[in-house]
Amino acid sequence: MTHPYRFLGDGDSPASTDLDSSDIARCAWLRCLSSTSAAAASQPPPLALSKANKGLKKKILRSLPTLTYTQESAAKFSDCAICLAEFSDGEEIRALPQCGHAFHVACIDKWLGSHSSCPSCRRILASTAGL
Repeated sequence: MTHPYRFLGDGDSPASTDLDSSDIARCAWLRCLSSTSAAAASQPPPLALSKANKGLKKKILRSLPTLTYTQESAAKFSDCAICLAEFSDGEEIRALPQCGHAFHVACIDKWLGSHSSCPSCRRILASTAGL
């Protein structure tokens, strides 16, 4: 008969090879826990959450305020995180009311047509009731 420990070193088996029932129970519990969390991770998100980020209606989009960029607003807003271009004087920008992040109107309108969250901080901009 081949010793199961012959490949682990000098051929001698470890001093304590006995497993008690608490070791077996702990191993079974950990296995069950890991398979449960893996199954939960593969579940699709609840319907309310999946619909929450599908884009804003045009009516809501038009209600968001726009600003004209000036040098005075340079301290608060500097560039568009969508196209990565700096704002220049006279450009129309849209500052999102929930988080205060600002973007070019064309950039953010295109984004909000398919998402209802801020592209910088991912904060949801409207409740599902308003969508």
